[in-house]
Amino acid sequence: MELWSSYTLKTRARQLLRGRWVPYLAVTLLFTLIGALVDELLPLLLPDYNAVIGEFLVLYEEAMLSGNLAMISPGNPLLRKVYLYTGISAAATAVFQILVLNVLLIGFLRWLMEARLGQPRISTLFSGFFNGAQWRNVAGIGLYTDIIRTLLLMLFLVPGIIYGYRIWLVPYLLAENPYMPRNRAIELSTALTEGEKLRIFMLELSFIGWAFLAGALNGICSLIAPALGTVIGFIFSLFITAYQFTAFAELYAHMREKAFRMGITDSTELAGFAVE
Repeated sequence: MELWSSYTLKTRARQLLRGRWVPYLAVTLLFTLIGALVDELLPLLLPDYNAVIGEFLVLYEEAMLSGNLAMISPGNPLLRKVYLYTGISAAATAVFQILVLNVLLIGFLRWLMEARLGQPRISTLFSGFFNGAQWRNVAGIGLYTDIIRTLLLMLFLVPGIIYGYRIWLVPYLLAENPYMPRNRAIELSTALTEGEKLRIFMLELSFIGWAFLAGALNGICSLIAPALGTVIGFIFSLFITAYQFTAFAELYAHMREKAFRMGITDSTELAGFAVE
């Protein structure tokens, strides 16, 4: 069985990106901005959210310094309001993740796979929303896997991490076939990641140096001007995200070939990607 390496995948990713950074960055930017949309909409849902949280943090600091923990007892009206707002915020974030982000991720991955063949349209990013049946399937599978992974992480941690890598390929499989049943997508991902989980983790870990560099660059620029540091850090993170996910797309291409060699799927189930 042909093996893959982080070096080979990242080399292929750089070759794909060479001279094509603009479309990759444009799609990554759009994907990132939509992903951050819930944070921008939250103040509209809870206009005084930031003020309430800020007031609580001041109160908490005073309580810690004075040693008077009664100031932050459960009976405090401000604390009850913080609990309520935090719950609403978490619920809004979860709903947005389930109904929008999980489906948007599928379109993003499909765009990346099509970009290996040519220049796909920006609209591919939103392909998961064009058909009600595939949107329901993708959103439902995303909800199911998110719940299982979260529960495992909360209760057992290590099994939760292992499960996360076990289903690592599910979004890519859905990007190629958004109608694939949940059990089948998990079955294929489980088979293909058998013996590969540690190597996938090492591939992800290989980008950590870039993340540290982005943080350092952000910090240095912030010393000159806070706004400059934020802008530079954001731009650098876009480059890293585009590079990282392009390498991940190369891994899926390898895993897809592996699946065909193993005889566990065929072109009727995974029909490939095409640029119109």
